[in-house]
Amino acid sequence: MELALVYKNYLTRKSLVEVYSLKENPELILSKELSKYKPWRVKFGNILGDEEEELLIGFIKKTPLHPIMDKRCFAYKIDWENKSYIPMYRASRFLQSFTDFTSYDLDKDGYAELFLIEKNRDGSNRLTCYKWHGYGYQLFYKSKDYKKLKEFTKSEKLMVDGREVFLQDEKLIIGEKNEKL
Repeated sequence: MELALVYKNYLTRKSLVEVYSLKENPELILSKELSKYKPWRVKFGNILGDEEEELLIGFIKKTPLHPIMDKRCFAYKIDWENKSYIPMYRASRFLQSFTDFTSYDLDKDGYAELFLIEKNRDGSNRLTCYKWHGYGYQLFYKSKDYKKLKEFTKSEKLMVDGREVFLQDEKLIIGEKNEKL
């Protein structure tokens, strides 16, 4: 089992991403100062389905192909031997800008999907699900548009704003089918 966190020191304005191994003897595996990329979230997810969890890091930064400050989600393979991580996915953006992300194996196929709360142009939000497809992510499921979606809730289940997410007729449903957000 591993633990990842973003540590922000507001006095020095530095941000560290740290990964700890919690097997037998807890140990700091890697610590990387990433202040200029503004990390805001870290998650683990077995996106390759190989029983090794990859590291997903959320940054607020510009990219060469999308030179606007925005939230990004990059995926890294962890090199436990050399105590480092290797970039797997650092694309400029997904379909839309997003406010939050998490990783969860909703369809129980052994691969963790990447879930985003994406912002629509009309001000509503949509929950989208991306699956790893060879060398990048591909849109797999999407929900209907909701007036209010804020963030993923910590739980053993996939939850958004305290409401469970599930698949119904290959669509993502949040909470009750007729529930209005």
